Amino acid sequence: GKGPVGIKVYNPKVVPSSNFEMSLYDYVGTSGILNGITTIWSLKDLTTGITVSSEYTIDVENEQLIPDWGLSVFVKTARNPGGTEDEQAANNNGLLEATIEFADPQNLWLSGLPDQEGDNVFNWIRSGTYAPGGSAFPDYLGRDIFQVYENLIGRTWTAYGVATDEKTLGPAWLDASHYSTLNLLDSLVSADVVFTSDKSKWSKCIVVETNNEETLSQGDASKFDLRDAFSKNQDGVETPEEKGTSWFPGYAIDPETGERLNIFFGEDSWLVGQNGADMWWNPTADIFSPTFFEVWAGGKQYVYVTRAKYDSCKAFKAFLSTNSSTDKRNVYKEVCWVGFPLLAEGFQYKSISEGFIPTETKLRFRVTKPYKVQYTDVVVNNGMPRYTFNTADLAATTGDYNTAVSALDTISVVPNPYYAYSSYEQSQLDNRVKITNLPQKCTISIFALDGTLIRKISRDDPSITSLDWDMKNNVGIPIASGLYIIHVNAPGLGEKTIKWFGVMRPTDLDSY
Repeated sequence: GKGPVGIKVYNPKVVPSSNFEMSLYDYVGTSGILNGITTIWSLKDLTTGITVSSEYTIDVENEQLIPDWGLSVFVKTARNPGGTEDEQAANNNGLLEATIEFADPQNLWLSGLPDQEGDNVFNWIRSGTYAPGGSAFPDYLGRDIFQVYENLIGRTWTAYGVATDEKTLGPAWLDASHYSTLNLLDSLVSADVVFTSDKSKWSKCIVVETNNEETLSQGDASKFDLRDAFSKNQDGVETPEEKGTSWFPGYAIDPETGERLNIFFGEDSWLVGQNGADMWWNPTADIFSPTFFEVWAGGKQYVYVTRAKYDSCKAFKAFLSTNSSTDKRNVYKEVCWVGFPLLAEGFQYKSISEGFIPTETKLRFRVTKPYKVQYTDVVVNNGMPRYTFNTADLAATTGDYNTAVSALDTISVVPNPYYAYSSYEQSQLDNRVKITNLPQKCTISIFALDGTLIRKISRDDPSITSLDWDMKNNVGIPIASGLYIIHVNAPGLGEKTIKWFGVMRPTDLDSY
């Protein structure tokens, strides 16, 4: 349910074990975004060569069934985040999800500085419609009207285009923020951001200065310029032959293209006691100094996730090394997501030799994007989208004795226990439970605890794997409340015995 095309199993009994390829095709032709009005899809079974095409263009909402394969296909044109107020309201401003997952749920080591509303420096995400004249903390009007991107990961991450450039805690550079047409929300891409202790997966990156006072930063570096400090290698050791680079303990991926992305971080070199001058991503848990006179914010170690293909940030470093505003803009216009991370209270990092990160942690950012031509693959399908998948794990197994025998263990009664109601019932006088996952041929015997046979049902039905029991005996009389034994005998396969408890409700005649 999270893929770029909606393909579901609706009849598991006929799903083949095959490799499939889904292709989109615009019969008018395009070099950019597929508008949907002239775009169709085709689904090909690569094992048999059989192809099924769409009955409608993807501009029309239609779920098409493919009975021979037991699959259904739903492909609908999408649009970018941003746009008019009506467009933002119609699709949650393009946001599908923003989640965080810890490999060890007991080790919730990663926290962050949550955005706050109002006229204060902690209002670092400027989604919304609040922008009175003269305010030093206005929302960036029109970008995120319904504040969708203000609530990501506990308000600690957001789209770069709505992050503030306010001097004290602003993670966004003025020239690449709301004052320009750069970093509009329609330029967002989906991303996975993974913090990992596997050093082989770490990302070489630039480190930027986040102190807003040049006279206080190391080497008088300006905010968002390269840190004026010796680089560090993957073991945390200084490399005096280079400045401004380090290693981020993880990586970023664009799930739509599969490409690795550049990711980098900042630190405030004035905040030495908050790890702000060590060229290593290691924010503290401290937000304020003990006197509350200074905002520490964990060392202001923002994380920047870009849409640029990973090159160890070589191009970014070259741009920032020129001290040109134009070149600097070429770096920050590529940023999509920004986080304000902190170390959670009570936790600590591992040593660098142990991998540094306490437990692998994955952030998922997903936004809607229109189907478009990928210029990196114009030879196949003219660069238009193609997706492959395999149904080996979904295909039904038929004629296999061992599979049939093991399937007997899945036979069950639902609901169990039954407390005077089930969702299968159609009226006040209807009592019903289902015996599920039955083989085609079997005999079902229902006994009271004293061994009395209550009901016996023989079935031979290849079309359905469940049976409704109306909780009556062989002569149509409702059973009493209590515990029953249900025995299923499948000739040639084996037997299955289930205990079932039911509480019957009094007959309701109020409707007469």
